[in-house]
Amino acid sequence: MNIKPPEIIRSKQNEKVKTLVKLRQKKLLRDAIGQFLIEGYKELNEALKSKAKIIEIYYCPTYFQGPEFHTLLTNAQGQGAILQEVTKDIFEKIAYRENPDGLLGIGETWSQKLEDLALSDNPLLFIVETVEKPGNLGNMIRSAEAAGVDALIICEPLVDIFNPNVVRASRGMVFNLPIAVASNQDVLNFLKNNNVAIIAATPHTNQMYWNANMSGPTAIFVGNERNGLSNFWMNNSEIHKVKIPLNGQGDSLNAATAGVIILFEALRQRDCQQKLTH
Repeated sequence: MNIKPPEIIRSKQNEKVKTLVKLRQKKLLRDAIGQFLIEGYKELNEALKSKAKIIEIYYCPTYFQGPEFHTLLTNAQGQGAILQEVTKDIFEKIAYRENPDGLLGIGETWSQKLEDLALSDNPLLFIVETVEKPGNLGNMIRSAEAAGVDALIICEPLVDIFNPNVVRASRGMVFNLPIAVASNQDVLNFLKNNNVAIIAATPHTNQMYWNANMSGPTAIFVGNERNGLSNFWMNNSEIHKVKIPLNGQGDSLNAATAGVIILFEALRQRDCQQKLTH
């Protein structure tokens, strides 16, 4: 591979190094400059395959685990990314993983508007409200992508999808799943306009989740990790509330886990419906 990068960065006082550290920590900076961090071979490879805009990649060959790492750099350079080698000490400073693999990219953020979503004839949506833990949101993105949903919608977010730990927990699936961010009211209007039924996970109901009809256009809702869904949704008469039975001592499930259980029940129902009609 013929890479001729600028001079290797060796100083922790380098302005680029300082910016990388700030991007990891500050949402306001990510929003202001429209850039975010992507660390790791898997995540960067998914970004490149999705044609997401990669602006720069900082790399340290000391950490590389195989020839595919050099191939990724070549591909990134071919898509317009600037390559910058750094020393091991510098990479330890800019990396946010405990066991880095020597690759850290800067990506360009993108629009997350409801009107940008393209729904299928029988859409399945996964919707989360005020999720606050980056790891949870990343897991939700990963699971929703695996289920093949039309989109994931985030209501009143407390954490952004460009948080480095969201990108990491999603295993790069944030680049493959349509995602929108909006207010509760805008999401409700969007669902009504598209005739999508609302299925909300909550312990405050007697209806089991498998008894809800999710074979038609459906949005599956989960709420905040601590408080569940807000009164905006819980007091809406158009919502179908369902619960997941718990037989242990615990009184609730992780929000991501609850959503995934109901998502795959929706897939089961749709598969059964498709078999009956063919």
